[in-house]
Amino acid sequence: CDNNSEDASFEPNVCSNRKIEIQQPVQNAFKGDILSPDPDPDMEEDSKSMLQIEIKEKTNLWVHGGLRIMFYITKFVKQMKTHSMEVKFKSLTNEIVDLIQDQASDADNLLHKLNKVEQVMQNLKWILNQLPVLDPDSNIKIIWDIFVLTQIIINIFYIPMKLGFGFEREDFLSSIFLETLPSWTFVIDIILTFFTAFYSQGQIHRDKQEILKHYASLQLWWDLMIVIPFILSSYSVPYTEYILLLRVTKVKSMIEAIEEVTNPSINVQTILELFKSMFLVLFVSHFCACLWNLIGENQLENGKNSWLIAKNITDASWLTKYIHAFYFSTITTLTIGYGDIVPQTDLERIYVILMAMVICGLFGYTISSIGNILRQLTEKEQQFKQQMMHINNFLKKKNINKQLMLQVRKYFEYFLRMEQDYNELGEKMMVNLDKKLKEQVAIDMYCEMLKKSRLIKQTLSLKSVQKLCSYVHELKVAPEEIIATQNDQANKLIFIQSGQLSLICDQKLRETIVAT
Repeated sequence: CDNNSEDASFEPNVCSNRKIEIQQPVQNAFKGDILSPDPDPDMEEDSKSMLQIEIKEKTNLWVHGGLRIMFYITKFVKQMKTHSMEVKFKSLTNEIVDLIQDQASDADNLLHKLNKVEQVMQNLKWILNQLPVLDPDSNIKIIWDIFVLTQIIINIFYIPMKLGFGFEREDFLSSIFLETLPSWTFVIDIILTFFTAFYSQGQIHRDKQEILKHYASLQLWWDLMIVIPFILSSYSVPYTEYILLLRVTKVKSMIEAIEEVTNPSINVQTILELFKSMFLVLFVSHFCACLWNLIGENQLENGKNSWLIAKNITDASWLTKYIHAFYFSTITTLTIGYGDIVPQTDLERIYVILMAMVICGLFGYTISSIGNILRQLTEKEQQFKQQMMHINNFLKKKNINKQLMLQVRKYFEYFLRMEQDYNELGEKMMVNLDKKLKEQVAIDMYCEMLKKSRLIKQTLSLKSVQKLCSYVHELKVAPEEIIATQNDQANKLIFIQSGQLSLICDQKLRETIVAT
């Protein structure tokens, strides 16, 4: 390299031995400025000029060669990291350890410890990627939701009884069934939710990151707050059982989710609404009974009079106390009460006042809902009878003979029943679907039916059959109605979806019934 070169460039593979520094005369000039009482003006001026030149050269150097300087700095940092012992230690392989030939060390064990955390994370990531995403309407998810719902219902009935009556099951199986199993079921349900697709804006989302964001934005934290008491219970933290009662909030959402994916009929939905209203009455009465007994036991422990003393059941079994408490809560909330069980202390009176103010309104609404549900069950039947009554009055007014009148009545009876089962509004709403989704619905509805035809199955491919599904139209046919005659041009294929069809051939005078 040329030591006299004044080129300040930083091209790779070009060596420059030039040093940029403040020369000694400059330093002496500053020292002279401090120590000498009579500094030389010429020397001071020369020093300032040289300093300005050096600063200007440095500025030009960064302006014209800044990227090259950053390149070498980055290269230097990379080399320092490469030569550091920590990085070298992590870069060990079996071949490198074998070259050392250290008989006192175990290469496999050493490398295993180095990569243990990384391997665990990679294995966990691989397992999570391999786990499938369940559709919310899959059979496995529906069965699991029903199982979880059953466990929650058992839990929310057992916990108030445990708190109010000191109800404890000492045997192992009962403890597992009533406490451990419901809690672990809820924990597993949270994990399973991370792998369950969800619907948003009419579209299903199966991406796991989207599922995580959706679950975290809605109910993840609430579910974790309910599960935390189960974790704390192993450390004997008091009052954690009370938080477990928050699981009652899951009942409504899970029932609605099951109804959404199972899509029951209108009659089944009406019956389900009836059972939900009855369940609400039963649970509230049960909870009030447990709290009523808890207050009575508390007053008894504090040496005060209690309804338990008034009924002389202080030493009775928990079942006897529960029957009395449940009787009191039901009679007090549904009626004005009979006065055989009355509060004895101020705390008991306050509880009864609050219970009457809150629960009576709730029960009134529930009983009214049950009445509306029962009315809906009979509404269609009454509408059908009213229509048949108008038909009978019209036929009688026209003096139609009895045999013909009976035929007309049977025809309208069948026609009206079929009208009730046929959902015309639902068919009209299907028109609003987008083209792709409408094709998928048509394929799911008609593809299997079309493939049963030997002509279509042998002559058309599966893709053609699926396209053909978009051209299928349903038609309701009344009894004795002719849909085609012998000499009609065959411009359509007719499939029987439900019911029967008679084929009559005039030449042979024979009738053949084709049924589905």
